[in-house]
Amino acid sequence: MGKNTNEAHSKKFEIFGENMRLARKKMGLTGKVFADFVGVTVSYVGLIERGERHPSLPALFRICDFVGKSVDEMFTDPAANKNAKAPKDKTTTKRETINSLISTFDEKRLDYIIRNLKSLNTLGDVN
Repeated sequence: MGKNTNEAHSKKFEIFGENMRLARKKMGLTGKVFADFVGVTVSYVGLIERGERHPSLPALFRICDFVGKSVDEMFTDPAANKNAKAPKDKTTTKRETINSLISTFDEKRLDYIIRNLKSLNTLGDVN
């Protein structure tokens, strides 16, 4: 492969990383929580988001499944999507994300999530 091909691949993975970061933030998740859900380390998440590392094929599919986007969508430049919907209210987006995720988790994962939520002192009153 020539230099131009490598540069094109690197650009595609930069786009993937940017889309992953945008999806993670839209879901209201920290890098650590996202990493736990996807089954990778938080440093790996950061490297992928910055385009410094390419995800393994299994990680790539887990990420796409978790954020609910196809591989094609994840490699599409977000600036090229002129028909993007206006962002929703952050609270509504988080609730929708939580509700859609709950149905995909087994009991063990839900217990893990609940234990971690209970351990956070910064939650305050959640209605």
